[in-house]
Amino acid sequence: MSSTGSGMFTSCNLSGTGSSATCTATYTTGKGKTTIITIMATYSGDKDHFGSSGNTTIKSS
Repeated sequence: MSSTGSGMFTSCNLSGTGSSATCTATYTTGKGKTTIITIMATYSGDKDHFGSSGNTTIKSS
């Protein structure tokens, strides 16, 4: 995961198995003025699953 802001991510905590597995990370924004941040995540895939990617935009204050 990456972002256009100055914040930091926690490590991904994988839970569940197989197709119901999920990964959750927390993003903490850096201090400063209000700004728009884009967060991007990419999964490259493996022998059983296709890769995917996505992004979201948040307002940090």
